[in-house]
Amino acid sequence: VRLRESRAGTENPTAWSLVQRASKLRKDADALDQSGNSAGASTQLLAADTLLAQAEALDPKWPEPIVVRGLVAGRQEKLTKDPAQAEKWIETGIAHADRAIALDPRDADALELRGTLRVRPIARGFVQDQRKVEAVVSQSEQDLRAAIAINPTQANALYVLSQLQYLKHDAVESHNLAQRAYEADAYLTAAPDILWRLYVTSYDLESFVNAKNHCDELKRRFPQHPLAARCQLWIMTAKGIPADPAEAWRRATAYAQSVPPQQKEYTTREAQIVVADVLGRAGLADSARRLLVRARADRTIDPRGELMGYEAFVRGQLGDKREAVDLLQRYLTDHPEHRAGFSKVNPWWWRPLQDDPRFKNLIATG
Repeated sequence: VRLRESRAGTENPTAWSLVQRASKLRKDADALDQSGNSAGASTQLLAADTLLAQAEALDPKWPEPIVVRGLVAGRQEKLTKDPAQAEKWIETGIAHADRAIALDPRDADALELRGTLRVRPIARGFVQDQRKVEAVVSQSEQDLRAAIAINPTQANALYVLSQLQYLKHDAVESHNLAQRAYEADAYLTAAPDILWRLYVTSYDLESFVNAKNHCDELKRRFPQHPLAARCQLWIMTAKGIPADPAEAWRRATAYAQSVPPQQKEYTTREAQIVVADVLGRAGLADSARRLLVRARADRTIDPRGELMGYEAFVRGQLGDKREAVDLLQRYLTDHPEHRAGFSKVNPWWWRPLQDDPRFKNLIATG
């Protein structure tokens, strides 16, 4: 259907053909990235952008090649670890979206693109001032809601809006929007991400039966996807799931093996932290503590300090309140973008710390 709609957008067959060739290069780039060849993926994307620029020149009034150039820029941003390069790609993508919207203010894909890219600096940790975060989220939300108003089945816009609600610590609305996204297009390429969002929001809301159902559906439909392996591991931290260390190690290995090589260092440590939680619940607290120390990472592996937050969760479950609060204090000092409302995300994680005066102070200043 989308192919027919694309062809109907232009009367220039050469321009249309160039866009299709660029689409093939984008798929090749995804495959290269998954294999660990980020440089090769970036080269393919540059070639795709060249074809799209040619298509745009052949039919300057056709928004699609411009929108796809923005998507390519967004993909380049996700490939690079260099913050300056990432910001450049985000700006490039937004500029393409602006040009497409100037051609057609009711282009839902262009509005979705701009709304998606606007929030990327927050996802990358580039914006830390809370007022700026709120302003960026508001702008992004306006674009995404405009896209959905034009096309109520704009599934990816619904999904990104779900992510924004999660940033605003509204797990219920995030879940509802993810459900709408999944129903709008269950065969979307973003379907694994949508199912992951349904799993995460159910998990946060302590709806563990639903969380497990979404995770099992993710594994059934996308058995090789890293998010399927990730949720199968993390669900073992939920209440009502038996503490089975051998099974936790098996799932940890599967998760570490599911990701591209460049993500393996981080993923291995994340998986070890989850196993530590299972070990603790199985009565092996000393083994859990040793594993937590082994799983620690520096900024080169964990630039946003997420592993510190995960360790703090497990320390709380182990009864190590002082260590848990120390970690949270360092986590929120080093990464202030996490401070606002952090206790509202996975609130059940922090119940063991609720009576601790230092934790209460952290919440008060958050």
